[in-house]
Amino acid sequence: MPVRSASPALPAVAVVILLAAHVALGGQDLSLGRLLDLVRQTEPSTVAFTERRSMQYLTEPIVLEGTLSFDPPDRLTREVHRPNRETMVIEGDLLTLKANWKDPPTRVLLADYPGLDALITALRAVLSGDAEALERVYQIDLRGTAEAWTLALIPRAESLRAVVASVVLEGAAETVRSIEVQETGGDSSVITVHGPK
Repeated sequence: MPVRSASPALPAVAVVILLAAHVALGGQDLSLGRLLDLVRQTEPSTVAFTERRSMQYLTEPIVLEGTLSFDPPDRLTREVHRPNRETMVIEGDLLTLKANWKDPPTRVLLADYPGLDALITALRAVLSGDAEALERVYQIDLRGTAEAWTLALIPRAESLRAVVASVVLEGAAETVRSIEVQETGGDSSVITVHGPK
């Protein structure tokens, strides 16, 4: 099928970072290297999620529910079950979005969207435990203790900062509890993980 030049919603991409859902930090020093070692996914995994997406032109947030899957080394899948069905798959340098089941999927080459490509590179770095790759793309601010921690990612590149202001993960002990994506234009997305499926 042909590759279509379409820009998917950024929160839909950022949500895949939720797959870092089982972090075992008890009794360990809270450093970026240690955190990413424990976050790293080496086996296929699936979690349930709820996303509240706030947009400046809407009076109420959009609430999405579904599942997120990561299949190492680089396949990310988001399936929305409510309110409408939607499937997004990122594999290699290709993003495939299926939203209207009567039409063929939309395919986007990540290389055509440098900001999006940089974000996906960073998300894969988190899921694979690659601190060096993560620090190339983001300024890192890790705070708190093993019982309550926050990992804030601030884009280094101007092209990415033009789209994403920050990505913030919050967790407690071995669990990532929420992800907040703040877009530069004012829109935001808060994703809550509900555990493995």
